[in-house]
Amino acid sequence: MEVPDIPGMRVHGEIGGSGTNVVYLAEDRLLGRRVVVKTLRRGVADDPRVRERFLSTTRMAAGLDHPHVTRVLSAGLLGGPGGPPYAVYQHVHGSDMQHVLDEEGPLRPARIADVVDQLASALDHVHAWGLVHRDVTPRNVLVAPRANGHCYLSDFGIALEARVPGSSDQPRPERSAGSPGYAAPEQLAGLPTDHRADVHSLGALVLVCATGVQPWRLAEEPGLREWVRARLPGDGEVLAGVLDRAMHRDPAARYSTCQELATAVRAWAGAPPR
Repeated sequence: MEVPDIPGMRVHGEIGGSGTNVVYLAEDRLLGRRVVVKTLRRGVADDPRVRERFLSTTRMAAGLDHPHVTRVLSAGLLGGPGGPPYAVYQHVHGSDMQHVLDEEGPLRPARIADVVDQLASALDHVHAWGLVHRDVTPRNVLVAPRANGHCYLSDFGIALEARVPGSSDQPRPERSAGSPGYAAPEQLAGLPTDHRADVHSLGALVLVCATGVQPWRLAEEPGLREWVRARLPGDGEVLAGVLDRAMHRDPAARYSTCQELATAVRAWAGAPPR
């Protein structure tokens, strides 16, 4: 397998990606530490819009400084000017939340509250910078078991500046952007999105952590919603109310911040303040 030649890096191999980008595990030769390198696939690297989106989201992520957000360490162009852009990210020793759920099954209420607290803090920081993550899913939550389950929000590949309804100063995002079941209805419809889209996604994450059921299945399988509600852990009615508000179709009816949602989850779990 061909791997890119990145200055100062020893690239070990491909570990992920999408239709437009590829992600590699690498080692910083000078510092001797593992890093993650993300770059555009050569088939799309010449598309000006794709290049600008990659560079824009990299700049957005580089401006964030939070203990629960993976850090951008550096960026550049492969082969010099005109080459595919790349970004070097902090490597997290662990796995993503989807892997944790696949291995362990649904999480205990207290652990869910702890995870949501960490992610809510990260997301509210993102929102304070005027950004919306727009892809909060178990795959984009990294968990470091050596650090007592420290969680990181990762992958700002489809992040955008927040837009309130009625604004017209920013191009409309693609209708397909986002993960079904997690993305808010207004996001999937290509309408303006603000921080409340991430509140919806965080609520969907609570649902899958509590039940192991992927949110998109609720709309596709008749009777599954009632089955899930009957099996929610702890005080099921309380959690059902929390999820109904967090994932409401109307953004104005959702929690106003991710931390407000986290507080409600912690109250349901009976967990003390973090």
